[in-house]
Amino acid sequence: GGNALFNPEGRFRVYVEVSGFPEVTVDDLTGWKMSVIARAEMFITQNVGAYVGYRTYEIDLKQEDLEVDVNLRWNGLIIGGAIRF
Repeated sequence: GGNALFNPEGRFRVYVEVSGFPEVTVDDLTGWKMSVIARAEMFITQNVGAYVGYRTYEIDLKQEDLEVDVNLRWNGLIIGGAIRF
């Protein structure tokens, strides 16, 4: 995975992060996990700002002996504040 922060010291900046694991294990289930975050930040003052973005988190687990297949996905809008110093 990796991340990037564009215009880190400016009043308007963009943050993007992609991370994941090609193999995860939960109890007897194995699979993969991936997370993606993208947000735009606007600083009202030099150190205080707000952000809006989107996040998705997905995990896919399987256990072939028991024919279990679980695919979980959380995604949606994120809103928050930011303080930099």
